Amino acid sequence: QKTKSQGASYGYLNLPKSVRVYSPTPGAREKIDVIPYVVKSTVHPDKDTETEIALPGTEWYKRPFKVHKNVGTDNDAVVCLTSFGKKCPICDYRKERASAGAEKEELRELNPSQRNLYYVIPRGVKKHEEEVHIFDFSNYLFQELLIEELEENEDYGIFPDTQEGLTLRIRWSEESFNGKAFAKAGRIDFLERDEAIDDSIVEGLPDLDSLLQEMSYDALKDKFFEIDNSTTDTDDD
Repeated sequence: QKTKSQGASYGYLNLPKSVRVYSPTPGAREKIDVIPYVVKSTVHPDKDTETEIALPGTEWYKRPFKVHKNVGTDNDAVVCLTSFGKKCPICDYRKERASAGAEKEELRELNPSQRNLYYVIPRGVKKHEEEVHIFDFSNYLFQELLIEELEENEDYGIFPDTQEGLTLRIRWSEESFNGKAFAKAGRIDFLERDEAIDDSIVEGLPDLDSLLQEMSYDALKDKFFEIDNSTTDTDDD
């Protein structure tokens, strides 16, 4: 099982000590309960004042964010600052390169990837206890299919509700990239839950917004361009 120390290798997440990370098994069929969290961010990407979705103080089931990969000398993954409603130096640099007529391949490498954070409780999954886990996953590999299913049947939109929610039964296909296997949601079924989720569980969870590591503009810029500001230049003294 992934503990905090293992999960910390994600780099861009501040993982709570008591919460493990859920990772789907390629080629498996697994059940999870997605549970909501109380939004605190005023710049949540899903925020919609008309429908009152993802407003501060309301419950919502996911925290979308973007990640830049292979940043700096250590090829780290970092949260794109647009995830916090701010300017991002890597995105700014991409705009400069696009204006200069850079090749598509170079621009593609500067693109952030779309991801989502969730709180989930795996159900009957051998390698995971039936307790709250953090689920950090690519938008393309899970959320896109989930949205398709919700558009097909709006009644399923109740799935994250603590009292009347539904269990997701997911068929994970086994995909491969550079010889490494990974899971992609191939089918999602919505099942009645065996029992309601205790509201106290949700109330005790850190908000997902706080789990994302936010760098300052200058710190991310320095990391991206591999600039070391930790030493002081005294040549001019």
